[in-house]
Amino acid sequence: MIPACPVNFSGNKDQLSDIEKLIEAFKQEVSGMRSWYDIAVSKRGRTTFGVSHLDINDIVHLICDMVKGETPDNPREDISLPFTINYAVDDLKAFYLEGVTAQPGQDSHKSEALSDWFWNKTIAGDVIKQLRKICKKSKDGMMQIVGTILLVPAAQVHRKK
Repeated sequence: MIPACPVNFSGNKDQLSDIEKLIEAFKQEVSGMRSWYDIAVSKRGRTTFGVSHLDINDIVHLICDMVKGETPDNPREDISLPFTINYAVDDLKAFYLEGVTAQPGQDSHKSEALSDWFWNKTIAGDVIKQLRKICKKSKDGMMQIVGTILLVPAAQVHRKK
């Protein structure tokens, strides 16, 4: 007798929306960065990650919910959701930038090169740019401010491709 499993694991990625594909790729990219981030923290004995008071999985979940067009529950009770999102994005950037600088051959840590890499060569940069658009369209005035001026540096917003 052949064992049968009622769950189909062969999902068809072609049926996913562009946002769902972006989110799936983002989650995979974050997972791939985790070991580099851990190496960086181990090497340096410190991190700048933590301003949001959330772990990386909670940050990814929060950002993905927003990008999907959902209004997530605020995981922090002491500050408003727009500030939580802003801090979460700051932590996500720290997670990536610390992780990439731990990789072999990354002896030169010029901020312009790191910024260019993050905003133009990572899926996380694309996700935050998508989040920025959503925040700017919000009915919440503070969320609009976060989206307009805090999530993505002006140099990246106005950058010509």
